[in-house]
Amino acid sequence: MNPTTPPRNVTALPPTDTPMRTNSSPLLHAPLDGQAELLKKMEAELRGSVALSTTLIPALVAKSFMPHTAAQFVRDNWDKKARTWRGWPRGNPPNGEKGWYPPLARLCNDIHEAGLPGQKRQPDDPYFLVTEERLLLSSIDEIGGVKPDLIFGPDRVYPGDCATALSFIEVKIDKLDLQLYQSATYARALFAHRHDLLYVYGVLADKTQARFARFDRSGIVVSEPVPINDPNPEGQFLLGISGLTRLVSGSELRDASMPRTGTRYKQGSPDAILVSAEVQKQIGGITGDPKSPLFLSVLRTIYANITVRGRATRIYEVGLPDGRKFLMKDAWKDIDRLHEGSVLSKCSGRFGLPHYVAHWYPGDHKTDFPVSGALHPRRGPLGRERREHVRTLMNPPGSPLSVYRDYPEIVLWSVHSTILGHWGLRKSGYVHRDVSCDNIIVLEAPIPSSNYRNFRDIPTRHFATGCAALLIDLDMAIEVDSQEDRIYLPVEHRSGANAFMSLRLQGALKTRPRHTFHDDLESFFWVLLWVAFGVAPQPESRTGRLSDAELERWEGSIEELVRTCISKVRTSEFRKQTRDKYYLVSAQVWDQEISCFSRSSEPYVPVCRALVNVLFDRHNPFSALDEETAYNTVLDLISTAINGLEGWHERR
Repeated sequence: MNPTTPPRNVTALPPTDTPMRTNSSPLLHAPLDGQAELLKKMEAELRGSVALSTTLIPALVAKSFMPHTAAQFVRDNWDKKARTWRGWPRGNPPNGEKGWYPPLARLCNDIHEAGLPGQKRQPDDPYFLVTEERLLLSSIDEIGGVKPDLIFGPDRVYPGDCATALSFIEVKIDKLDLQLYQSATYARALFAHRHDLLYVYGVLADKTQARFARFDRSGIVVSEPVPINDPNPEGQFLLGISGLTRLVSGSELRDASMPRTGTRYKQGSPDAILVSAEVQKQIGGITGDPKSPLFLSVLRTIYANITVRGRATRIYEVGLPDGRKFLMKDAWKDIDRLHEGSVLSKCSGRFGLPHYVAHWYPGDHKTDFPVSGALHPRRGPLGRERREHVRTLMNPPGSPLSVYRDYPEIVLWSVHSTILGHWGLRKSGYVHRDVSCDNIIVLEAPIPSSNYRNFRDIPTRHFATGCAALLIDLDMAIEVDSQEDRIYLPVEHRSGANAFMSLRLQGALKTRPRHTFHDDLESFFWVLLWVAFGVAPQPESRTGRLSDAELERWEGSIEELVRTCISKVRTSEFRKQTRDKYYLVSAQVWDQEISCFSRSSEPYVPVCRALVNVLFDRHNPFSALDEETAYNTVLDLISTAINGLEGWHERR
């Protein structure tokens, strides 16, 4: 079998309308996070990115329907004797926080209806629902088994579904931090299910006051607290709720290039993406009226990084009516960085790298918002980035590396090809800085080496069977000179996923080390280690547990060790993960006989052992090797391993 021929019976990718978690390879079966772990991750993700704003409420008030009806609303709904809104509890309800849900829902629905044309809600209009009384569908696991207290959305069969919810209210008494991070998990779920959603708005309430919150790819913007029981017709809660419901019900928060399908509000993965006439020119070869709209059909979602703050990268396979297929990357880049397309256009045509087609900005989508500082300034300075929405079109398409985990010859050829791609990128004057298993795309069929313009730049022995995979995601790349000095300073001193970051960079907490090609070559090792051994045992469906025999094989296996040292360490625990990764490459592991839980892990052991001996040799530091020696050494080790796999499937 050709090592780059896709095998039969490869584990299927999740359906297009299923959000994929960051490390959700269909082969790795990572368990979903519980509420406590998810909240810790959200806290780490949002550290330094929760801002206070005095302009958020005025911006919502400006959207309100109510300027001419607010005074009448107050006259109709304010209880002068009790000095509260009619129906508002006197004292604390007997069932605690839950007792505030119904009156808050009634008040917000009354405000919403008062601002509607004719002051009457139509059957298809959204309204506030108490989720305790409703069924919440697709995101219940993704948000740690909890759900928002109130959801604003249409009353359908499953009104709590995150594919239809427009906003939410979270009620907590004197627990602002918990309220923030729990609300962020709801925003994360909305972003996951609504690919057209640019920003999420919500309300953080307690029994007397409320804050409005905006969630975007730079973090959270929170208002000052405002009183709920305020009879002023210009009250900020009154007009803020009215403005929020109008804002989230409209189109302002949505990407117009992703046309809606299905119901009025429901919008999962897009069916198509609209591109401008300028992008059509970049694609080329398109027949018909150039002024007519052109849609790229979304064939599948290959990868989606489910997050609130960050690049929120999604990779789609898209197609044209003429049958051509492409990879399209959708992301929120830091405004201070170059567009990835501008880097890719310079490197296009090199072995192991995508062919550049086009790049563009789908709209004036930015995370800029006026803020006055950090919500908790004593915890550190505000580190809120400025991000903008960008897209890059490239080809050919492929599938994630981890899909082929049971076929080691394909995995090794793919890593080999992308290391060559990395070398070509380096010869173009760039260091990638974000090597991960998600950034390696395996091609449907190998591409002959002679198709690439740098065919003669690298030793020919490495081009024997053509290109098996592409190294994508160049938006963290920096330009360097021949001495590894940065030509353009990066926004941060290190980048990449913690699991794949080199030990040197991950351990440098207080310094600003250079990120070199040596670090990225080490990252390829961590990618291989994770894809090879990052599996989890599947318990019996009947009992939900491993059998005694399976448990005995799992304990002490290389798979258990890798998952314990990499997967089970929280994102924020740099020191612990670095320490555990040091153990993973120690003689205590590799000088002993390696026990594998899965037979399909066995072929990876020799090549990983050989790479450990080279990359982590204290007597002959890998970082001291020159560029040509370093690349050739790693490539030769992988080539030797590939040759040793001939006939492995037949022997198996």
